[in-house]
Amino acid sequence: MLLLTATPMQLHDYELYSMIELVEPGLFNGYGDFESSRAEIAAINRAVTALRSQRLTTAMRDETLELLERYKAPPELGQSLSGRGQNRAAAAEWLSRCHRLSLALVRNRKAEIGGFTKRIAHRIDVSPDPSELKLQDDLLDYIRQRYSAADPKKRTAVGLVLVAFQKMLCSSSQALAGSLETRLARLRNEVEKQIAKGSDDPDLIAQEQQLHMLPVEDVVAEIDALQSLARRARRIQDAKLGALDELVGRVLSDPTAKVLIFSQFLESIEMIRARLATTHSVRVFHGGMSREEKDAAHEAFRHGTRVLVASEAGGEGRNFQFCHIVVNYDLPWNPMKIEQRIGRVDRVGQTRDVEIYNFAVRGMLDERILNVLEHRIRIFIETVGALDPILESFEEEVGKIALGERGDQKTAFARLDTKLNEQIANAQQLEDMRRDFVLDWRSLQRDEAARVLGRTPRATREDLEHFCRTALRRFPVDAIQSDGDSTMSVRVPGVLRVGRKNVDEDYRGTFDVQKALVDERMHFFAMGHPLVESIIDNVGDPWWLPVTVFESPEWTDDKHAFLVDYRLELHGTRESGTLFTHLVTEEGVKPAVRVLQPDDALLEVALPPFAPEQLSALAEMSRSAARHDALTRFEEFKIEHAALVEQERERLVRMYDSRRGFVTDRIARNRRELDRIERFGTPSQKRIIPARQGQITADQARLKEFDAERRGRVKRLESTLPSHFLRLLSVALIVRPGKLKEMTV
Repeated sequence: MLLLTATPMQLHDYELYSMIELVEPGLFNGYGDFESSRAEIAAINRAVTALRSQRLTTAMRDETLELLERYKAPPELGQSLSGRGQNRAAAAEWLSRCHRLSLALVRNRKAEIGGFTKRIAHRIDVSPDPSELKLQDDLLDYIRQRYSAADPKKRTAVGLVLVAFQKMLCSSSQALAGSLETRLARLRNEVEKQIAKGSDDPDLIAQEQQLHMLPVEDVVAEIDALQSLARRARRIQDAKLGALDELVGRVLSDPTAKVLIFSQFLESIEMIRARLATTHSVRVFHGGMSREEKDAAHEAFRHGTRVLVASEAGGEGRNFQFCHIVVNYDLPWNPMKIEQRIGRVDRVGQTRDVEIYNFAVRGMLDERILNVLEHRIRIFIETVGALDPILESFEEEVGKIALGERGDQKTAFARLDTKLNEQIANAQQLEDMRRDFVLDWRSLQRDEAARVLGRTPRATREDLEHFCRTALRRFPVDAIQSDGDSTMSVRVPGVLRVGRKNVDEDYRGTFDVQKALVDERMHFFAMGHPLVESIIDNVGDPWWLPVTVFESPEWTDDKHAFLVDYRLELHGTRESGTLFTHLVTEEGVKPAVRVLQPDDALLEVALPPFAPEQLSALAEMSRSAARHDALTRFEEFKIEHAALVEQERERLVRMYDSRRGFVTDRIARNRRELDRIERFGTPSQKRIIPARQGQITADQARLKEFDAERRGRVKRLESTLPSHFLRLLSVALIVRPGKLKEMTV
């Protein structure tokens, strides 16, 4: 079982323990053992780090020896600490296995993996029109008056609802006007106008609904105040909108650039679209659109449209790696939502540095919010990581500041900045203390990854694509329609769907993983895809024309040579398979050579005559070499199998001990309860005695079943003997380049 999450988890220790119990039952002997084990992780990390770095001080050596003794390590490991190299490496490996959390938990950090593009933040300073500043001041006066007039018991809650008006003004004067007009419509009982939603964010929708439902004592005065504010807001042309128009024009001077603009409010989104559409190709994307409309906007932005104006709620689950420029027209007061915005483009498949543009409107509330986000939290250039718990309260803190006296905002933000500075420093210090070297090492294993990735594959993605296209072209009907490089539409022949419920009639897909990443609707054709697997499985059917001759640039002789493929199947507690390929010539067996794909996959050639004794000699040489390679690999497999059997035996014992412990504890609790009831219970309570006795009897039977089941599984495990089977897959004649034309029928 592998449990995955796409979002950061904030788990209580017991929740983490419970999840590990799902994956590896019995890894810890109860929650207490889990807690004490975690307390020793720091010591294990120090020891393993020192052993692997070869910097073992006297104090560190003594601590390591104590750890090895506490965990009952083989004596020779402790004795080896005076040595170097493999001796210390063996001790490090043994101690790392004592870090039981790493046996069930994988954690790969971005910093450890590497290869990600950078984030580059840009600040656009904007000077507002005096009318914008005056509207902000008057709106604050309105909010504070309503806040002061509220019931003292409900004042804080009412205040945090009222500051939603401030969020709208920080976005645009049009977003504020729309919300003011909706509240006006409710007060006037204009029902048909009350359904308007200013946002598609569930949190903002809830806040706005609460805002419009706030009761008032003097309805006439309230209507007059709202009417005046709304009228003025509608007349204002935001200076920020002009700055955005100028920015987009400058950015799009690069013909390859696309711009993703985010806003929280639908009125702001429409305002931006209308302004930019006069000079640029623009689409919108938000939660109020249907799935078909979203798909169309996404496709248009990917293929031609250069500007997309979106809400973060509308963009959830969508990939925009083909764009690297993000503009935050407004800033959510919850920093995690900003991180989600940037994450739409800063994800796997992004090939360019992500450019993030933010507006600072001088004298406005959002300028002070940007200062904190930009300089203290550094949200635009770093992923938040361990800061999640700190940022949860940021939105509420800003709301409280907005309700304060106008002159105190600057001081209040300075205090918030100081508070955040201390909290972030403490969080980073705690993160450094919790730095888990062993868990990171066992999760990524850089050396092993480099070794595996360094191998040159015999077959590449291009080979698989060529193979599948060639195979599909052999059918009498035209099954493939190419849509471009590495992209194709397939009408699947019936023979490839016979007996396969998971193979569809039609596919549109690509063999290029990067193209598949940027278009979620496109199938990624690779090993494991139902269509690809069906094509491969059908290769051996009689109706296929065998391809028996290949040209090789590495073979220049006219003598006979055969490229032979074998499959070695390894059976045991886990199945495995290996492909052996070699070249067989009259001089002996040689390493495999590279072959050229024929220009005509259906070319018919006449094979040269072969003497039977010649073929027998070549076949015996091939079989002998393959058997030798197979036995060598099988000897390695037997060692791996023995280790796996021992590992699985320990796992079974641990799992059944955990189950026995749970049932044994329940029997003990029931016996104590029975003893208490028999001695002190009332007649009514004593009626449950037979039921409790029945539970004890049933649990005792379960213990016997557990023991029998464990013995059976261990016996079956130990009786599983490793075996192997070598099977000839194919033989192809290898000729020099140009020879195929000479052999053509």
